[in-house]
Amino acid sequence: MQVTPHQARLWLEKNNMNRPVNKDNLSLIAKEMKMKNFHLTGESIKIADDGTLLDGQHRLMAIIQEGISVKMF
Repeated sequence: MQVTPHQARLWLEKNNMNRPVNKDNLSLIAKEMKMKNFHLTGESIKIADDGTLLDGQHRLMAIIQEGISVKMF
């Protein structure tokens, strides 16, 4: 699906179990997205049954930072 900045914000609201944000990693992902070098892989955004974000915080934060939609699983 295309993950929009709005959807990314909604999922990040339920981000209470992830590790601290790595600013270097976030910057790298955001740069790749901005340059259209971020490619769809088998790595999905993982969300628990209760809506808690389990994996994908850096990717979602990069989408918001760049203000773009990105295709993800």
